[in-house]
Amino acid sequence: MIKISTRVIVFTLFLCVVVGCSNQQNNTYTQETHNISKIEEGEVTSYEDVFVASDVKEDLNGDGEKERIILRISPAPVLISENPKQYGWDDSHIWQLLVEDHEGNTYPLFDDSVQFSGQMYIVSKENNEKAIIFELNGTSLKLIEYRFNTKGYFEKEIMYKNRPIIHKSSI
Repeated sequence: MIKISTRVIVFTLFLCVVVGCSNQQNNTYTQETHNISKIEEGEVTSYEDVFVASDVKEDLNGDGEKERIILRISPAPVLISENPKQYGWDDSHIWQLLVEDHEGNTYPLFDDSVQFSGQMYIVSKENNEKAIIFELNGTSLKLIEYRFNTKGYFEKEIMYKNRPIIHKSSI
């Protein structure tokens, strides 16, 4: 009788540990996917004096047709008279990251003020999928990933966001 009771207690403890770990893993997954938001096709705000920083074509949704990826900045930075190939920037500009598909739908991925600079990368992911990584680099650093969902919208995930930058060096 004691042997059976001991086995029942050990089995119950084992079950509690397994179920507890299982729930903990689910909570971790929920926290990781909590930063993902949905971006559907929509209207794009038009600004005056826009500077097109990048305009490239890449198949983001895997349909064999290339989408147009546009990165534009408003107000446009001004050319520096001493160096006509260099631009002068104000403290803050509105940056827009847009995707236009071959059907004429526009997805406004990013439309906000950027305090210093931004960089856009198109990266290859698993299964030949592609994603856009947008890096905001100013008083803080933020990495955002945009990827097309097969249900017909883009997903935005904040991959990294830190506190204010104390020191930054670059070459």
